[in-house]
Amino acid sequence: MDPVAVMDTLRNCVILLQLIKHARDLQSQKKRLWVQPWLRRSDKSVYNNLVKELSLEDHDSFRFFHRVNQDQFLELLSLVEPLISKQDTRMRKAVTSHERLSVMLRHLATGESKQSLGYAYRLSPNLLSRIIPEVCEALYQMLHMSSEADADRR
Repeated sequence: MDPVAVMDTLRNCVILLQLIKHARDLQSQKKRLWVQPWLRRSDKSVYNNLVKELSLEDHDSFRFFHRVNQDQFLELLSLVEPLISKQDTRMRKAVTSHERLSVMLRHLATGESKQSLGYAYRLSPNLLSRIIPEVCEALYQMLHMSSEADADRR
């Protein structure tokens, strides 16, 4: 066999082995999850358990938790709900406007980190980084419009 043909065969074998190794490496790579499994269990979140219980059974604790009473919470919600409510998609359920307001008030009341709130509310810190400013902005807009309307009436 001619030495050039031997070298070509060896080169092809090395390339083939590298391709096989690369294919195995790709198969063995851990697949990334789009959503962590614990984030999908929103029915076990602070909002769906504790906050709803407090609103039904313990109004003082609800006030301590959010730093507003239930009537004030519902009044704030009625102001900002049109601006903060989102639609469900085929891919996932939207975070409700009640929960958005709750997590924003809890963050402002305690200064708790988005990471910690994320574990409690079962929402990703990235999502909380969008929700909190969005709800604050909506609340500011509505309260600012409300105060301007009051000033015009005087």
